[in-house]
Amino acid sequence: MVMAIQSELRSFKMPGTGIPGFTEHEEAIALAGIFGAQQFVDAVVRPTLDYWRIFDIEGLSPQADQAREKIAKNLAGLTRLAAAQQARISALLA
Repeated sequence: MVMAIQSELRSFKMPGTGIPGFTEHEEAIALAGIFGAQQFVDAVVRPTLDYWRIFDIEGLSPQADQAREKIAKNLAGLTRLAAAQQARISALLA
């Protein structure tokens, strides 16, 4: 289960990613405060990982423990991306 979660988290793309001009639309949606990377992390990723108690599970296999470490790295990366997006939005609003 932990390995599957890690795989999904690593490969997740927002719906609509392949649509031409999606990046601009994504920024506009985030700029409007509707939904951005920070909301994704705060409202989807963290609560889901907390609900599943991913970081509290004991007795994992070595592969599952390695996947959990990757989940932590993915979460840190998403958090950095969210902060960068928020900085861009703040700069646009300034």
